[in-house]
Amino acid sequence: MYESRPLAAVILTVVSLLSYDVTADDKISACIQRSAYDPEQIQLTTAGNGTTSVLTISDLHESTLRNHVFNCVSDVYELIITNNEFSAIDKDAFAKYQQLTSLNMSQNAFNTLLDDGKPVLRTLKHLLCLDLSYNQFRVILPGSFAALTNLTKLILTNNQIESIQSGALEGLAALEVLDLSRNKINYLQFGVLRHVKGLKFASFKGNQLVNFNRRVFHGLRQLEELDLSANRIVVLQESIFESLINLKVLLLNDNALEILPDRLFSSLEKLEYLSIANNQIKSLQENLFSTLTSVKFINAQSNMVSTISVELFKYNIQLEEVSVSDNLINFIHEDTFRYNKHLKNVDITNNRINSTFSLKLPQNNSVNLYLSGNNFERFNIQGNVSHLAMCNNSIIEVKGSDFKLQSHLNSLFLDHNSIRSIASNAFSDLSQLEELSLNCNPVGQLESSTFENLHLLKVLDLTDMGLRVVSGDLFKSQSHLNILRLGSNLLHKISEDIFSSNVELQYLSLENNKITNLGSNLFTNTPNLSSLYVHDNDLEKLEDGLFDGLDKLTILALQNNRLFEINNRVFSGVSNLERIGLHSNSIYKVSENAFRGLLLLKVIHLYDNRIKEISPNQFEDNLLLEEIVLRGNLIDDLPQNTFRSLSMLKILDLSGNNLDKIDALVFENCENLKELWLAENKIKTINKITFKTLTNLEMLDLSGNRIIELKPGLLENLRSLKSLYLGSNYIFDVGSFQLAP
Repeated sequence: MYESRPLAAVILTVVSLLSYDVTADDKISACIQRSAYDPEQIQLTTAGNGTTSVLTISDLHESTLRNHVFNCVSDVYELIITNNEFSAIDKDAFAKYQQLTSLNMSQNAFNTLLDDGKPVLRTLKHLLCLDLSYNQFRVILPGSFAALTNLTKLILTNNQIESIQSGALEGLAALEVLDLSRNKINYLQFGVLRHVKGLKFASFKGNQLVNFNRRVFHGLRQLEELDLSANRIVVLQESIFESLINLKVLLLNDNALEILPDRLFSSLEKLEYLSIANNQIKSLQENLFSTLTSVKFINAQSNMVSTISVELFKYNIQLEEVSVSDNLINFIHEDTFRYNKHLKNVDITNNRINSTFSLKLPQNNSVNLYLSGNNFERFNIQGNVSHLAMCNNSIIEVKGSDFKLQSHLNSLFLDHNSIRSIASNAFSDLSQLEELSLNCNPVGQLESSTFENLHLLKVLDLTDMGLRVVSGDLFKSQSHLNILRLGSNLLHKISEDIFSSNVELQYLSLENNKITNLGSNLFTNTPNLSSLYVHDNDLEKLEDGLFDGLDKLTILALQNNRLFEINNRVFSGVSNLERIGLHSNSIYKVSENAFRGLLLLKVIHLYDNRIKEISPNQFEDNLLLEEIVLRGNLIDDLPQNTFRSLSMLKILDLSGNNLDKIDALVFENCENLKELWLAENKIKTINKITFKTLTNLEMLDLSGNRIIELKPGLLENLRSLKSLYLGSNYIFDVGSFQLAP
């Protein structure tokens, strides 16, 4: 038995299309004061003309919606009743709101629209929009919407509806939008939609539909969009869509369809968008799409189709996009798309095409072609292609004739193949190319003229190609190059003039090679460089002036090299640097002025080195530092002023060093510190004022030290502390200290 509880809240909100003020009508305010409502939970806003246009009621803990809730407010045209516990509606609840045009009763517990057999909404003859989503309806009974002759939009999503009885939608002659998505409907019987012949949009997405009466959509000649996706449909009758002569969008994806009858779409001459993706369709018959002369998009991805007929898309003269990715296709005839003059995107990714792939595309339109994830070794593509992706195939060589007819190609992806050789003139006709990816191919060597004609190239990826040597003039024609990736090769050295023409270069990766030295003039002509990755090499020294002129550089990765020392000159030319990685080297000395002038530095990683000493002025200029990681070094002392300028510091990691004490004032100005790592040192005692100013500290790790006791008051100011680690110390009694409340 449901126990009725006192009324908790009524929120009255007014929305005006013009101006409004927040002064409520005195009579309405007085009425509310006399009611059972809590004044602190009542909000009333009136429009500028003194009339109320929108009323919102929420957080009521009653089982039945009755008309007394509306006693204080009249002249309402939009009513929102959400987030309540209503399960029923009194038959006279809306008697005074006959002028209502919009009613939102979502997120309640309603399960019926009848009271003593009478429809509770019968007085709302002017209602245009009704939202009943997120309730507990299980069945829609006949008469539920009687008298709602002007209703155009009905939302019933996210209920528990299992069936819609014949006649349930009677009276909804003006209905244009019907949304029954995300319910539990398993069958649509004939006649259930016969009263809504003006319907333009219908969604049954996310139900449990398995089958339909073949005439369920009979008479819906105005329907433009039908969503039957995410159900359990196994079979569709050939004539099920025969009345839908104005349908533009049909969604059948995410079902269990295995076969589509030849004439299933024969009446859908105006269809523009069709999705049959994510089913179990094994075959697409030659004439299946022949009547779809207006279709622009066909999505048949993620099925079990093995063959595409040369005639399949012949009559789809307006076709712009087609996807048959993630199928079992082993062959596509080269003339499959020759008639589709408006084609823009073709996706054949992740199929089983092997040996040679040939395709002829229309010459009058630019096409994006996606062929990755197949198994072909050779290719012959004719037509106007702007984007071509052939990653993850078995291509073993790129010949001079392969792209002879692709002068409009803008981007080309050939990564993750088995390419061992690239002809020196392979890309010579690609004068419009802006992006080229060749990564993860065992090429080994590139001729100096390989990219000679690629004057517009902006992005070039040569990662993991087994390159041992790169010619000094390999990139001489790429004056517009923005991004260059040369990582994960076998390079021992880089020619000092290799980037002399790349004045627009912004991103450069040289990581994971075997580079032992970078010439001092290497970056002289790359003033726009903002990200530089040289980590995981064999660098032992950084030449003075190496980074001079790189005043736009913000990220510098030098970790995992063999650097021994950082002097006071090496970073003097990178005044805008924000992040620097120097960890996992062999650094034993960092000059006192090494980071002088780096006013924008936010993150510095120096961990896993052999640093013994940090100067008191080490970070004096780095006022914006937020993260310093010095763990795994040999530091045995922290001078009092080391972090005095770092009020923005949030993370400080000093774990794994040789510290035996912490100066009482070393963290004095680090009031924004959130994480402090001091584990695995030799600390024996900590002054009680050491953490006094760290009121924002959330994590403190003191584990693995030699601490015997924690002095009273040590942690009392750590009001934000959430995690404290004290393990592996010599503390026997923790009863003498307290955490901040």
